[in-house]
Amino acid sequence: DLLKLEKASHQLGEGDLTARSALGQDSSLHRLGAAFDQMAGNLQQLISGRKRLTDGIAHELRTPLVRLRYRIELAGNPDEEPRKGMIRDITALESLIDEMLIYARLDTPTPPLDCSRWDGRQELENRLQDWLPLCKGTRLELFLPADPVNWCCDKTLMLRAIDNLITNALRHANSRIELHLLRQAERWVLRIEDDGPGIPVADRLQVFEPFVRLDHSRNPATGGHGLGLALVQGIVAAHRGSVCIEESPLGGACFVLTLPDLTLCP
Repeated sequence: DLLKLEKASHQLGEGDLTARSALGQDSSLHRLGAAFDQMAGNLQQLISGRKRLTDGIAHELRTPLVRLRYRIELAGNPDEEPRKGMIRDITALESLIDEMLIYARLDTPTPPLDCSRWDGRQELENRLQDWLPLCKGTRLELFLPADPVNWCCDKTLMLRAIDNLITNALRHANSRIELHLLRQAERWVLRIEDDGPGIPVADRLQVFEPFVRLDHSRNPATGGHGLGLALVQGIVAAHRGSVCIEESPLGGACFVLTLPDLTLCP
């Protein structure tokens, strides 16, 4: 019975919310097992209910936003600045809803991932063409290995994490951003550096918390709603990797993603 309870505890800790000890009435540990099973059931209901709530809120918010965007598109001069401002606000709200849904998906013991082998070097080279129009005078350079980079990851989520880091760097860089991809032992390391004001050591863990923006250290006029870096940490953690912040040789912040090599693929 102790082994059953231990096994159920491990399963629950690894994210199997259906795990139960199911100890019989004749067991001397029945009361302990029943308390464990009740706790596991409450956790399952709590997490499932939160997901249903998040999905429901997102759906209810999307519908009026779509209608509002449609009506604004039909009304007035498309070049009017107030109208452009409303479109930008709607776009920001839609982006926030998307990020909230992804964050809710990742905020579970075992986030569902659609993993496959992926040439990170080629994908980053292709992605550069999407980033360059956003640079507006900022120099963005990629430093990639000569050979293909076989990552095993959820491609959509990994690109979202890298996009968020590049967007963050574009907000704060003065004139230069560098992306370095290199191999260290059995891991791939991705470094995104900028020459902006940097992030104080005392605040480097705080920036990964949801809805945290360091207005005292970063320009508050740069925008963002505080979920981007929280998503980065969630995505990297789901891939059994880690993310940290270091001093950049360029003078600003350096975000370092360390990812295992092909450990998630069969």
